[in-house]
Amino acid sequence: MLTNTYNIFEKERKIGRNYMKIFIRDLKYQVKKFLLPLLVLVIVYTFLVFLTSDLKEDMSLIESFFNGAYFDSGVITQINGMTIPDRWLLLHLIPVINLLVIFIKDHYENGIYTILKLDKKTHYFFSKILASIIINVVSIAIFAIPFLIYISSENGNDPNLVTLFKEVMFCLTLENIILTIGAIIIALLSSTMVAIFVVISNMAIAMASNFPYIIGQSSLAYMQETLGGPLKFTNNLIFLLVLLVVLIVFSYIYFNRYNYYGDEKW
Repeated sequence: MLTNTYNIFEKERKIGRNYMKIFIRDLKYQVKKFLLPLLVLVIVYTFLVFLTSDLKEDMSLIESFFNGAYFDSGVITQINGMTIPDRWLLLHLIPVINLLVIFIKDHYENGIYTILKLDKKTHYFFSKILASIIINVVSIAIFAIPFLIYISSENGNDPNLVTLFKEVMFCLTLENIILTIGAIIIALLSSTMVAIFVVISNMAIAMASNFPYIIGQSSLAYMQETLGGPLKFTNNLIFLLVLLVVLIVFSYIYFNRYNYYGDEKW
């Protein structure tokens, strides 16, 4: 009896160690591949902020930058015609599409060498997805945290707009996680190009449509109640969390039945 219990414990511990090794490997791989897209995102984002910033005589360059980034994150007081939220698009598309491509490329090129080290296919896939989630969170935090520190230290900022900024960036992070997982499933079911097309189409609809609860609208500040829009943060949060749970359940079922030796889809 004690011997059987010990053997079971040792087996579970070995499985846990193998999973951690694979997860650390997946995280290192994705971080390494994502560094260049992240650098491009930072450079392009910074350029757009400076390009659209209103540099006043009584404002330093750094103040102009932070104000420009803060207000473009969706804290806008007036919309004249159709204005494309370029930084909103960048913060969605660059992380999601690049993490999708990194995931799929790693899966088809290296998956055969790692999946055999784990006892379940779901462990293999969720190791990679967890790595993608961490990178999504960190990449948005790189932009959000400096701005939050700055605007929170400025006495002139409207507390409601500061709160809105936090809500928008939190929803944006959840949206990117959902879009990444969804795109991965679509790519495995069909192809990477189809998944990219679906992501871009979704963002275009979210940007141009007034239909509520399309993925992406929860991080469009002019759609939020604080600025006179139809969406409330609590409703956005419930919608995104329910969608994430449904997606995780579906992905678990799909990954568990996934035929690894099927055709490669690119």
